[in-house]
Amino acid sequence: MIAGFGAIAAGTRLHAGVLGAVVLTLLFAGSIAFTESTSVSRHPGHLAYRRGISALVPWPTRRPATSPKGTPAADAPVRTGGP
Repeated sequence: MIAGFGAIAAGTRLHAGVLGAVVLTLLFAGSIAFTESTSVSRHPGHLAYRRGISALVPWPTRRPATSPKGTPAADAPVRTGGP
């Protein structure tokens, strides 16, 4: 909203502040996608882990995926011992 006021005052729709914010947002989103793809290729259980969490917003974790019989999905990570 403040950027809109600045654009009106400047007499143009696009100015450096908006362009910079858009570019940084695209770079951030691209780096998330790259990092996640690298993690999936290196760590086999990461895909199941990623299904339970949000990439950007720290929401509470979701329940693990289950099969129709109520048992954990085959690709769900198995945790043993320790906290």
